[in-house]
Amino acid sequence: MKQNLFLFAVLPLLFIVSRQLLANSPANTNTTITVTTTSDVIASDGECALREAIIAANTDMAFNECPAGNGADTIVFDPALTADFVLTLTDANEDQAQTGDLDISGTVTISGTGQTVIDGNDSDRVFHVLSGARLTLAGVTVQHGNPGAANGGGIYTVGGLTVSNSTITANHSGGIYNAGGLLELTNVDIDNNLNGYGLYNANTGSLNYSGGSVSGNEGGGIYNNASPATLTNLNIISNTIGGGVYNITSLSSSRLTISQSVVMSNTTTTNGGGIFNEGIGADMDIFDTRIRGNTAVSSGGGIYNNGIMDINGSTLDNNSARSGGGIEHSGVSLHITNSTISGNSVSDNGGGFYNKGSATLTHVTLSGNTANGPDTGGNIFNDEALLTLQNSIVANSPTDGNCFYSAGTVTSSGNNLDDGNTCNFTHAGDIVNTNPLLGPLQNNGGPTFTQALLSGSPAINEANSAFCPATDQRGFTRPAAACDIGAYEAASVYVYLPIILRN
Repeated sequence: MKQNLFLFAVLPLLFIVSRQLLANSPANTNTTITVTTTSDVIASDGECALREAIIAANTDMAFNECPAGNGADTIVFDPALTADFVLTLTDANEDQAQTGDLDISGTVTISGTGQTVIDGNDSDRVFHVLSGARLTLAGVTVQHGNPGAANGGGIYTVGGLTVSNSTITANHSGGIYNAGGLLELTNVDIDNNLNGYGLYNANTGSLNYSGGSVSGNEGGGIYNNASPATLTNLNIISNTIGGGVYNITSLSSSRLTISQSVVMSNTTTTNGGGIFNEGIGADMDIFDTRIRGNTAVSSGGGIYNNGIMDINGSTLDNNSARSGGGIEHSGVSLHITNSTISGNSVSDNGGGFYNKGSATLTHVTLSGNTANGPDTGGNIFNDEALLTLQNSIVANSPTDGNCFYSAGTVTSSGNNLDDGNTCNFTHAGDIVNTNPLLGPLQNNGGPTFTQALLSGSPAINEANSAFCPATDQRGFTRPAAACDIGAYEAASVYVYLPIILRN
C-alpha cells in the first residue's frame, strides 16, 4: 500500500518534468544546405561544394563548411553560381560520395534553379541512390555520366527517386536505371542518351512517369521488365535500336499502361518499332495514344504484341515493317476498341494488322494500309488465329485486298463494312462492296487523329447497338441505339469520361 501511495505522488511530478524537458528541447527540423561553389572538392576552404553538401545530408553531420543535415534535408544553390557542376573527383567504386558519382544514402532533396547542370565529366555515373535512400531532384540537368560497363549513366537507383522539371541527357549506358526502387517522374525530358535505353525499369521497380519527352536515345526509349509502370502524357520520339517502349517478362507480371501520349518515329532492329510487349505476364493497356511513323526491321512497325494487350481510343498510322505494319499480334489476347489503323505499310503481309493470336476488333476503322500485292492483306492478314470483328470498317486497300485469311478462324459478329468483298463478312448487318465515305486522317477533335464519316456514309446509324461503347474514339457520345460503324461517330458531342484502368 505504501508503494502505491508513493507512485500516486511521484507520477504527476514525473509527467510535469518530462513535459518541461520536451518543451525546452530543440525541434527536429530538417536542414537547408546551400552550395556556394561549383568546384568538386573536399576541402576546408571556406566554401560548401555539392559533394560536401551531399555528405553532410547523408551523415547528418557537419562536413567542412557545410552544416550538419538533420533527417530529410534540402540542398539549394547560391544564386550567384552560374557555371556547371562538373564532377572532377573521378575515382569510382565507392559509395560514400567521396569520389566518382554522387552517392545518396539518406533522404535528400536537391532543388535546382532550372539552369542547374550537374555533369559527370564522362568519368562515372552522376547519381547513385542506395537501398533505403531517397533522392528528390527538381530543376536540374543531369548529363555526361559514364559508368563504363555498368548501367544507368545519369542515375542508378535501388532506392526511391523523384524527379521533376528536369532533363537527363547525353549520358552513356542509358539515362536512368531503376533496379527495384520507387521511381516518380514529372515533366522530365530523357533525351539523347547513349548505348542504352533512356529509361530502364526492372526488378519489380515501380514507375510513374507523367509529362515530358523520351527522345533520341541510342538503344531505345523505355524498357520495362517484370515491373508495374504507368506512362502518361509523354512524347516518345526518335529512339533507335530498341524502339520506343519495350515491355517484357517471363513468369512474373509486367503491367504497363500508356495514355494520352505520342509514340513516333522510333526504330528497332527486330520487332516492335513503336511498342514491344512480350511474355506470359506482359500486360499492356494503351489509351488515347497516337503511334505514328515507327519502323521495325522485322514485325510490328507500330506495335508487336506477344502478351496481353488492350488498345482504346488510339491511332496507329504510317508505321512500316516487313509484316504487321500497324500491329502484329501473336500473343495471349488482343482487344482493340474505338481506334484507327491507317496508312501503314509492309514489304510482305498484313499492312495494317497481322494476326497470329486471339484478337477482337470493335468499332475499329482500318483504311488505306498496304502490303505486297494480291492476297497479302492490305488491311488484315489472319494467320492460323482466331479473329473477331464487330461494328468495324475495312477499306481502301484494293490492290492487296482488304483482308486475306491464310488459316485460322475469322468471325464476324455483324455490322462490319468492307468496301470490297475479301473479309468474309456474311453475318446479319454486314455491308460489302460499299464505299464507307471516309474523310482523311486528321484532327477531328479529341486526343488522337481520326477519319470522319462523310455526309451520306452507309456506316452512319448502322452499328449493332449491343456493341456500342458510350463514346467514340474522340470521346464524343454515341447514342444508345443506332450508333455508327467504325471509330468515328458522326453528329455527336464531346463528353469527358475518365480513363478506367483494368484491375
